[in-house]
Amino acid sequence: MMRVVCPTMHAEHLHLAAVWAATRATLLKSPLHWTIFVDPLLARIARVDLRDQLAWFADNGHEVAMHTHHHLLQGKRGHTTGYLLGKPLQESDIHRCLSENFEYLSERGHTPKGFVSGSWLVLDATVDWLGAAGFEYDSTLRSYQPAHARSQLEPNEPRHEVSRLGDLTEIPTTAPLKQQLQADLSLRPRSVSVADLRYDLYYLHDYDLVATKKRAAVGLLGVLQHFTQSLTVHQLAERIGSPVGN
Repeated sequence: MMRVVCPTMHAEHLHLAAVWAATRATLLKSPLHWTIFVDPLLARIARVDLRDQLAWFADNGHEVAMHTHHHLLQGKRGHTTGYLLGKPLQESDIHRCLSENFEYLSERGHTPKGFVSGSWLVLDATVDWLGAAGFEYDSTLRSYQPAHARSQLEPNEPRHEVSRLGDLTEIPTTAPLKQQLQADLSLRPRSVSVADLRYDLYYLHDYDLVATKKRAAVGLLGVLQHFTQSLTVHQLAERIGSPVGN
C-alpha cells in the first residue's frame, strides 16, 4: 500500500518577525508540500497584514487552509481589537470567529478549503458553518487522542479512519511532530489507511520553529521522507474522494 505524508502547521504568530523568519527558513529547506492552517486573529488585532506571508506559501507550493480558536471577540465586527478567554459563546460568537478569519484569508486571494479547530474543539455550530461556507475537509479529529472534552461529539474517541463530519470529509491528524519523528526513526507507522494508500498527517505550530531542536526535527523528517510522496491535505482529500459513513 502506497504511503503519503502530509506535514501541517498551525500558524498563529506569522505576524511576529522571529516566527516568520524561522517558518520561512524551515520551509525553504523542506522538500515536502505543507498545509498551513492559518489563524490570523492575532495579526488582525495587531493590525499586521499577512498578505505577503500567505502569498509566499502559495507561491512555494504549500496550501493555505484555516485554523480558528473560539473566543469571545471584542470590538466591532470586522475590526476586532481583542478577545476574552473562557467565556460562554453563543452561536453568533462562533460564527463571527469563523467568518472574520475566512474573510481575511479570502480577501487576500486564499479561499480555504480545509480547517482545523483550535484546541481540537468540535462544535456543531462550527461544523455546520464550515459546510455552508464551502469547506471540503476537516482535520480536527485525531487518531491518537479524543477531541477537546467540551466537544459536541458522540462518541468522543480517537478516530482511526477517514469519515464524514457533517458535510466535510474528516481526515484525522495522526501525530504531533515529535511522535512522527519517533515513528519514522523506529519504522513503527502511525498511518491511517484509506482507499489504496496510507497517510501520515502530522503537525507543529509556527512558533515551535523558533527553537533550534524543532527546526532540526523538521529537517530530519524531510530527509527521512524525501522519497515518500508528499501531498497537501486538500490534495489528499481530492485523491481519496468522499467516504461513506459517519
